[in-house]
Amino acid sequence: MLCSVLISNYNKEKYIENCLNSLSNQTYKNFEIILSDNMSTDNSVDIASKFKKIKIIKVQKISTNPAINQINCLLEAFKISKGGLIFLLDSDDFFSNKKLEYIVKEFKMNKFELICDIPKLYVSKFVNKNLAIKNYPKFLKNWNTIIPTSGISCTRSFFENFKKHILQNSFESVEIDFRINIFGNMRNELKFFKKHSLTFYNQVNDGIMSNYTKFDKNWWKKRYLAHQYCFCLHKRNNLKFNKSLDYFFTNIVYHLLIK
Repeated sequence: MLCSVLISNYNKEKYIENCLNSLSNQTYKNFEIILSDNMSTDNSVDIASKFKKIKIIKVQKISTNPAINQINCLLEAFKISKGGLIFLLDSDDFFSNKKLEYIVKEFKMNKFELICDIPKLYVSKFVNKNLAIKNYPKFLKNWNTIIPTSGISCTRSFFENFKKHILQNSFESVEIDFRINIFGNMRNELKFFKKHSLTFYNQVNDGIMSNYTKFDKNWWKKRYLAHQYCFCLHKRNNLKFNKSLDYFFTNIVYHLLIK
């Protein structure tokens, strides 16, 4: 089975070589790499061009918001991909050398549509820890721990279906990893892979989340939009959605203090 690894990149020259080396060392060999570059101004594309099996496309920015640009980059990469399985990867993260092998085997054995493996948070060469998975009561929270983009793998048919519900240019601060996690969970198509650590998630100061400090205005606005995305999926597709305490509290804070 051909796999497509879709990478979104913007000015990640410090990390891109490590990212692509992790793909060069995969034990599973039948895959393509598509790097979707969002008009980087550093040397990341030059570094990437030295690797084999890689297609590089240039994608213009369509928004001032990084989340919307990332979504667009991955959609453009998907357009030219050919794989039956889709692996998403941020250019500042990297895979273990057996990730494709293990995830392909899992898809084949269990006929899942969406698999999220639990990343290790990579702080340095010597310091990393597993992402803590939190499960909340449904009356309290509308979602549990969201698996970052690089931990997401899915069938091509799942991604094709997800595209119809991605609401690409709406909810401007809501990233693609949240949208996929929520869509898959609402449709009961999300499976967690917990047997091995397969993805390393870099905690960097210049990532998409760097503009958000917990409980500041931007954080509350983003949380409000995340709830609105969930509610929109529910209204458009009749997917199950219960308004939790978090939903109501976030709405109150947003309308009283931010809007």
